[in-house]
Amino acid sequence: MYTRFAAEGLGGDKIGADFDKNYYNNSSAATIDRWGILIKGKGFNYKIGRQDGALGQGLLYDSTGYMGKNQAALDGLIAWGKTGDTNLTFVATKVWGTGSTTPAYAIDASYSPAKGWKLGGTLSRLGGDIDTNYWAINTAYTDSDSAGNGGAR
Repeated sequence: MYTRFAAEGLGGDKIGADFDKNYYNNSSAATIDRWGILIKGKGFNYKIGRQDGALGQGLLYDSTGYMGKNQAALDGLIAWGKTGDTNLTFVATKVWGTGSTTPAYAIDASYSPAKGWKLGGTLSRLGGDIDTNYWAINTAYTDSDSAGNGGAR
């Protein structure tokens, strides 16, 4: 099982909030915003509950840095694992927000054709009022310095 308690307070000009300032208040928020069950299987893992998500190496969709209601958390199932050389992620969720009934479905695949390189593609669909399909390809290169530290480029 997992859960996350998140809190953030803003000072000064109150710019840079990672929460919905209209829903909580203008300067701070505190909430339990992620919870559910994590099942580790042979080859694939499954997360069921309210969670953040990232697709297309975080370029197409990424809600990991946000907190609370109306910040693109997902309610449902995300499964990920590896088959052969291919990393796969499957998403069957609903976007969590005030009055939201937007279903979100996706398949994300990536593989490494050479050391440091990663190529991938994503097909996703947001239903409800949005009713949009997304198709994306992405690539990333990670190098290492002499100390073995890596960095995405």
